[in-house]
Amino acid sequence: MYTAATHLVETLSQKSFSIFLHDQIFERLEMSSTFLQPSEVCASEKEDSLSTPYYFRDGAYHATYHQETPEAQGAGSIQTSVNDLAKFIRAMINRTKPITDAIYKAVTMPRITKNQRSDHKNNSGHPPPSYALGWDIHYYRGAQVVSHDGVITGYGSRMFFLPDYKFGAVILGNSEAAFDLSFVIQNFLVDEVLNIPKEARFDVASQRLKRFTAQEARREKNLKRNAARRDQSRGSIGTPMEVYLGNYHNHDYRIVMVREKDGLLFIDGRDRSMPFTMFLEHVSDDSVFRGYLADDTGEDVVPVRFRFGSNGQVSTIGMVLEPALGDDYFIWFDREQQA
Repeated sequence: MYTAATHLVETLSQKSFSIFLHDQIFERLEMSSTFLQPSEVCASEKEDSLSTPYYFRDGAYHATYHQETPEAQGAGSIQTSVNDLAKFIRAMINRTKPITDAIYKAVTMPRITKNQRSDHKNNSGHPPPSYALGWDIHYYRGAQVVSHDGVITGYGSRMFFLPDYKFGAVILGNSEAAFDLSFVIQNFLVDEVLNIPKEARFDVASQRLKRFTAQEARREKNLKRNAARRDQSRGSIGTPMEVYLGNYHNHDYRIVMVREKDGLLFIDGRDRSMPFTMFLEHVSDDSVFRGYLADDTGEDVVPVRFRFGSNGQVSTIGMVLEPALGDDYFIWFDREQQA
């Protein structure tokens, strides 16, 4: 939705979205350390100021790469600092240029009602949590909290403000764990502003830690189960593996490369902005497979199918790459003919 909105912005303004942001927001707020995409940071010769992103796996943090995500334009990819983003929050709080009263009201007007989480309770007599234009709106102990958060491989972020108290904060961290930590910090700061006695505060940190620990335990269990399944399927394909190998093309998703690795079919998707790899587990009929799509965040299991042509060669491969569309919605790639 937001990516489509940037297309509208570019069409009406006759400017790239990046230039539009710089002209209308960044330069007007003197946000000199704010850019769209890591490549812009490098082009401005400020690459040394980029923090190293980390992801957590096997009980340790591992450095990873800076993600260039043009396909998510409008829904993220802003490279900034806490000092710069604080200028934007200050403009929202005080409704100073380029944030006018009309803009403020439009972007903070509730549009969609959200389910109430346990850590958003205690707002009796006030509207339920809602989503506005890029902002989450909820009430905590009678105070309105306007916030926006984000998470991507190697980073977690949050900015928020309390309009009635003219208080706001920006929290940025270079790991996904910073996402949960930022919520803990937000709740602590809000309690401080509202002068909530310590004995009356919610133990948000313990709740988040408990959830994170449970998620990690489930992830490790699933990874071990998936590895065992792949090992059991090794050598179970009746058709020669060479029949499957090659490049497959889809107009929108471009090329995927099917290779052999460690005795299994392997798809190398590391050549795109959101890179992944996928080992295939043979399920049945030499055409039904289970794919283990892995990236820095973990591993997802997706259905994979091969179709054979009249010549006995694989003609297409289908993968469920958009699970929101259903487990039976395959994205099909046609085999490229070798010259």
